[in-house]
Amino acid sequence: MLRNEKKRPWSQKTRRPFRSIIDSVKQTFRERYILALNVVDTIGVPFKNTTNRRGRKCIYDLSKTTAAILAKGELSFESLSKELESLDIDFTVNGMKRYPKHTYLHELFEKIPEEYYQKALNALDNKIKNEYSMFEGYLEEYAGDNTDIRCDALEKRRIRYRIRLARANYHVFVCSRIGTNSITYITKGTNKIKDLMSALPEHSMLVLDAEFDVESNYNEAQTKGIDIQIRQKKTKPRKRGRKKGKEEFNMKKYRKRKLVERVFGNMVKRRIPFYYRKNKLKGSILIGISHNITNYYKSEKWCSMFNKIEV
Repeated sequence: MLRNEKKRPWSQKTRRPFRSIIDSVKQTFRERYILALNVVDTIGVPFKNTTNRRGRKCIYDLSKTTAAILAKGELSFESLSKELESLDIDFTVNGMKRYPKHTYLHELFEKIPEEYYQKALNALDNKIKNEYSMFEGYLEEYAGDNTDIRCDALEKRRIRYRIRLARANYHVFVCSRIGTNSITYITKGTNKIKDLMSALPEHSMLVLDAEFDVESNYNEAQTKGIDIQIRQKKTKPRKRGRKKGKEEFNMKKYRKRKLVERVFGNMVKRRIPFYYRKNKLKGSILIGISHNITNYYKSEKWCSMFNKIEV
């Protein structure tokens, strides 16, 4: 017979004594904006701020408006414009005390290249990693998987032999740092890791499921010296890369792959609206940036609860 809910070993008192403290961490838009501005100062602006689409000289400070895009989170562009006005910060380069409207912000979001959003995502991941560095643990362990992000657009689907309207899904590949629960890289859904290699340091570990059991993935990982752990399909490996991968497979390491599901769960739980119909990949990366900003403040609170003792 099961014990009472409060006395079970997996209840809140025993399973997660610090969870309520971390969950209580909430960020104001000002705090999110300050962190995003710090990221922009670190990686630079996405392009030279010269003229707008109409050929006129731009009056807004590009570093400040770019930080606003990175801190956007679940806000619509119209709500973002109102939040910027409430910050009481001068966003112009000549002291005109004006605030960017939603049309300018949307135009800027489209103009910023995809590579810049990836750099911002990676910079936030490194900031979170630095918070955990006090524990002196090995943090170069990554897990990747494909998932669907629910869009606000509708599409026709055949459901029970009838054509119905349903929410569209966008298929993406997400790579997460296991030790910090932060997102390192996002791209279109794929079973190849060639583009991911540029985001991972040498001699790190990457854990993937059987979907990624492809010869080219083993070759890419070997070239960069990455310890790749893939639970292979039941078919007998014939090529050199898959054979070596099967020999070096470690089930204890592979079990960490399930931890990437935490990232997907956080995205669903926070219900970040997907407003980006034309630039779906950029919007997906922006959702990852929002996740990392939230994660940074929670990690900061978590790490501040511990003191390093010199022995």
